[in-house]
Amino acid sequence: MVSVMMQFSLLDRRPEETCLELLHQNNIGVLARGSLAQGLLVDKSPAPYLGQGPETVGSAANAVGALSGGERTGVQTAIQFVLHHPSICSAVTGIRTLQQLEEAATTVDMDSLTIEEINTLKAAIPAGKYTDHR
Repeated sequence: MVSVMMQFSLLDRRPEETCLELLHQNNIGVLARGSLAQGLLVDKSPAPYLGQGPETVGSAANAVGALSGGERTGVQTAIQFVLHHPSICSAVTGIRTLQQLEEAATTVDMDSLTIEEINTLKAAIPAGKYTDHR
């Protein structure tokens, strides 16, 4: 299988616009980077990100937090969101602590997000569109 790497997260859904489905149709896997959006989805204060204001970033982080707790952490929810698309074969995350490593490593052993949970996360923030290079 051929693979490519691209940025993809709840805060950067631009690849959903056209890339992910096209890659999936052509059996090209995606190694997703930026799954936690520099930590903005899980443990950092809202800040501007890719043209989105702090309020939008905060809404996305709140949606991740609302679906987390108990059996799944925010890190795991954010990574599971990325892994839900069939073209994504792996998610790369930044690791600074042993706890972050353990959370990321156990994500694949968890139940996937449900369609309802995916839709809840998507509803929290509009999908981005590529505006440059058109």
